[in-house]
Amino acid sequence: MRRAIFVAVLMSACSSANSTGGTQGNVDFSYMGAKLTTTDKPIALGTDATIQVKVHSATLYTNATFDSQAPAVLRIDSSARGPRAGEWFLIVNARSEGTSRISVGDGAGKVVDTIDLKASAIAKFELPSSADVGVAKNVAVEIKARNALGDELFAPAAIDWSVDHPEVVQFWDSVRNTTQASTSGTSLQIHGVALGSAVLHGVYGKTAVSVPVTVK
Repeated sequence: MRRAIFVAVLMSACSSANSTGGTQGNVDFSYMGAKLTTTDKPIALGTDATIQVKVHSATLYTNATFDSQAPAVLRIDSSARGPRAGEWFLIVNARSEGTSRISVGDGAGKVVDTIDLKASAIAKFELPSSADVGVAKNVAVEIKARNALGDELFAPAAIDWSVDHPEVVQFWDSVRNTTQASTSGTSLQIHGVALGSAVLHGVYGKTAVSVPVTVK
């Protein structure tokens, strides 16, 4: 699976609508995929999640440290400051099923906030039976990943996608405003190139999925 990438500069600021407050109210957490979302979904096992961490205090922001209580479940692979004040980004890898408490420290050994995040295995995907798009138009194709209990998972880069007829349809990169013949994720944008039919082919481990597309 492809690793999550930072595109922080182009993301909107965190708000209560797309963030989850820490237990002590000093930090807000958001998953970063096609858009910022709350962290109430388990992270798909075997994938990376990029998490925006918004630290309210300027002092805490400067010296912030991050730790995973159960790195065998969720391992913090990297942390980096964002372009805006108070903003950090973590890449967390879901290594095994379970729950881990992510702690934010003040740099002097004191924990200033925490959040519990879960990791869960993908049991199935929910895909549209087909998709239609106009020539020179874009349309969203949403795929949901669920665990064995039916809970929706956060899996922004779980599926690697290609298309059998890129001369008919391609994937739309909304960050760079351009088309591409392959991509990864569960929130796709497709772009109609020419009239005709094509099939989006996705691979997750040994699981293959597909979505027929008609460009009208």
